[in-house]
Amino acid sequence: MAKFKSIFIFVILSSFLFALDAPSVKLHDSKLKSVTLSAMKVESQIVANIATSTYELSFYNPNNSIVEGELNFALMDGMSVIDYALEINGKWREASIVPKAKAKEAFEDVVRQNIDPALLEKTVGNNFKTRLYPIPAKGYKKIKLTTQEILPSKEGKTRYAMPFVSSHHLDSFAVTIQLLALSEQSPVEIEGVAFDKGFQGTSYHFEKSNFQIKQPISIAFENPNTISTFTQKLKDKNFLFATLPFTPTAKSKTQPNKVAIIYNTSFSNKDREFDKELTFLKEYLYGIKNRQIEVIFFSNDIIKKEIVDINNQGFDALKNLLRNANYDGTSNFATLDISKIKADEVLLFSNGIKTLYSGNPQHINKPIIAINASLKADTALLRKYAKLSYGSFIDLIQNTPKDALAQLKTPKPIISINKSNKIKKDESIIEYANNHIMIYTRSKSPNASMQITIQDGEERITQTIDFANAHKLDSTLATLWATKCIEDLSSEYDSNREYIDKLAKFYKVLTKDMSLIVLDRVEDYVKHEITPPQELQEQYQKLLTQKTNAKLYEKEQALIESIQLLEAQRKWYAKSFPKTKRPEPKEDTKEEVGVQRDLSDDEGGDIAPMLAPVVEAAPVIEARESNSASSKMKKSAKNSQSKPKPKKLEIALKSFDPDTLYLKKLKELQKHQWLHAYQMMKGEYMTQPMYYVDVASFLYKKQMKREAIRFLSNVLELDFDNSEFLRIFAYKAMEMQHYDLAIKAYERVANLRPFEPQSYRDLALAYAKAKKYQQAIDNLYHILIHTWDGRFNGIKIVVLNEMNALIAKHRLSTKGIDKRLIAKMPVDLRVVINWSGDNSDMDLWVTDPHGEKTYYSNKLSYIGGKISNDITGGYGPEEFMIKDAIKGEYKIEVNYYGNSQQKTTIPVTIRAEVYTHYGKKAQKGNDIVVRVGNQSKVVEIGEIKY
Repeated sequence: MAKFKSIFIFVILSSFLFALDAPSVKLHDSKLKSVTLSAMKVESQIVANIATSTYELSFYNPNNSIVEGELNFALMDGMSVIDYALEINGKWREASIVPKAKAKEAFEDVVRQNIDPALLEKTVGNNFKTRLYPIPAKGYKKIKLTTQEILPSKEGKTRYAMPFVSSHHLDSFAVTIQLLALSEQSPVEIEGVAFDKGFQGTSYHFEKSNFQIKQPISIAFENPNTISTFTQKLKDKNFLFATLPFTPTAKSKTQPNKVAIIYNTSFSNKDREFDKELTFLKEYLYGIKNRQIEVIFFSNDIIKKEIVDINNQGFDALKNLLRNANYDGTSNFATLDISKIKADEVLLFSNGIKTLYSGNPQHINKPIIAINASLKADTALLRKYAKLSYGSFIDLIQNTPKDALAQLKTPKPIISINKSNKIKKDESIIEYANNHIMIYTRSKSPNASMQITIQDGEERITQTIDFANAHKLDSTLATLWATKCIEDLSSEYDSNREYIDKLAKFYKVLTKDMSLIVLDRVEDYVKHEITPPQELQEQYQKLLTQKTNAKLYEKEQALIESIQLLEAQRKWYAKSFPKTKRPEPKEDTKEEVGVQRDLSDDEGGDIAPMLAPVVEAAPVIEARESNSASSKMKKSAKNSQSKPKPKKLEIALKSFDPDTLYLKKLKELQKHQWLHAYQMMKGEYMTQPMYYVDVASFLYKKQMKREAIRFLSNVLELDFDNSEFLRIFAYKAMEMQHYDLAIKAYERVANLRPFEPQSYRDLALAYAKAKKYQQAIDNLYHILIHTWDGRFNGIKIVVLNEMNALIAKHRLSTKGIDKRLIAKMPVDLRVVINWSGDNSDMDLWVTDPHGEKTYYSNKLSYIGGKISNDITGGYGPEEFMIKDAIKGEYKIEVNYYGNSQQKTTIPVTIRAEVYTHYGKKAQKGNDIVVRVGNQSKVVEIGEIKY
């Protein structure tokens, strides 16, 4: 039976919502019109210096096709997302807070059913991604996003800005800004639009059709001169917030004698505001006595170190050195040893983003001034480095270089809680910024109070904060308190993960481990055990009870399934197959040559049906651990017998050489010209992942291994936490024998997609290559004792083979593994393929020396070649094995049939592994990574000769 595929169109909403540009849609098909933002409504409520803003965004799809959208955006330092909603049938459906992996699984499951979901997740640092499906043809999709931020203060004024301008006219635009706890007489400065003043407190409104936002809309108002206190009651807790104006009187911080610069040149750092960095640096260095500056460039490792003498060479020498930096790779902060830097203070220019390496700078023994000039940043990490080193954090996105320098030179007061009434100290967070002390806490009593001590240089000040007469609010403070707690705990994220998740779930705070999701049907909430909004909870609880009862025996069923699969494989292994060619059928029963027979629907399972005549053989002996004397005697007797020599099997794989213009250009040049040519061409291919993959492969083959892995890791910085990019990186890292890096990438995939068995299999195979065999079989066993979505039907028998081969070959401990899953079944030949793109269909073809092809419509050849289930909706794997090979050539091919991905961002990549004497001591293997593009084709992998 022939296969059929449905191809969906995918779009990317590429702009940053808070990067002063309207969200728009890039289409991979140039014939389609862009999906754009058609309307926006903004409502902001400002309490003291806390702003809570809700953005209603309406997207219009002018095409005749349904599309999926993905919007990537970054928030400023201090901003957080606190709510998310999707319009369903004219009503807003609020999002549920869910662990990231579960949210991703639910979203992708309902998308495959063509049902409306929406997902918002935090990727790296303060970067976010929202996915929408479907955006209807000639129709609209509306979402609502709520953010919260602490507003900056400058020159005695608190300033709010809606950092958003539009490149086109919006069909409609409306903004309302309400200032609470501010008197009518307070002077307010407005820029961007001419507001209409309202009547409830101090409120401003603007609304217009066919309007283009040409400059950021902003409001500034004078800071209060007294302590302001606010309270919000939620259940049995009162959440308290206080802000105190405080200007330090201590003398300016003493300038260091000598400084060093650490300049982060990872790929994502290319978007920093370089001119701001230079202006800040030039002013800062004027006060330094020793003007010999060590500059350290790093990404995956230390790229280079240079000394610039500003007295002799001038500042332009430093400026040109920094300006000519090349941005490649991903950040490995662990490569920095601060103790080896000969300076009193270190200036770290970085966005703080980690996409692969998790380590931190070593031996921090001097202050680090962490400077961020990138919108896409992990400011929490940079603050952590500044705090640990008793340094400072400088944000050049929200501050001018002049203001940033003033902040750096002004000593910060040291603030501590002296005593408190009805308040727990460990539930209180104190911050100082912009000449304001801010306190976030909670208490069972609304009349709590605390006394704080402020150490300002030599002066010691005591201040009492009483919440008895605080302004009462209906919202804002509970979420703000939880957000601040999570920020504080995030400096030691791994050790605080459990408590962070607990706070995030209860207060609905988006974190890197918790996402916000909206589903359409109550049945989908039940299937994935996601608590829905209030209006669906009664129906949800009824259906959930039924599902819970059905899940009681899930693990037992998973184990039984794996045992049955192995038993079926034993039957195949225990049979003898003919060595001759399949006889021609009689004339009256002859089948037409080339007619495809799809047996997967009526056969089911992972095991190929028995199509060839067979002869019974001796049963297979299980591989069991034993230290008994009888076992040793049997082993000794066995070893004393003459063993037949293993068959001479040779693997010959094709080389994959992409036919691209940039590789042709590189091949025309001399070796010393390659790196310069790569940088020159990078401007044209900047956003194309395969450019970095192909160039990395080329350089690796030419023994430029350090550069190869650095350029390859650029793909991780193109789209943070993209599991497809992580897989492709890992494929190539395995090929380059960087097994440690492949493990890091696969571990990230397993965290992102634990609902897919392929995540654990990939990780297990990387562990095996790194000779960490126990970790390998632990991950493989995890697959065998769990149930998986039906589109992964076929993976378990492959995993059983791999686990047993590792156990047999390396004599590993099988403690904790059900003995019914252990069997020693070595084979002469084994071929297995898997691929990077989800919902893709690859067909493994192996043609034996008699010319018979084993594939999805002929799962068992006459001579005993067996192929696993046809995977049409996952990443593979598909596996071919033959226990007793006959002489001749085995041709290996892969037929890329197509894909039904909702999105197609990059060409699908195949990893093929070929083994001889699999599961034996003489085992040998080779692998190849092949890109097949997005068009159906047959790819020749190679052959095995005997």
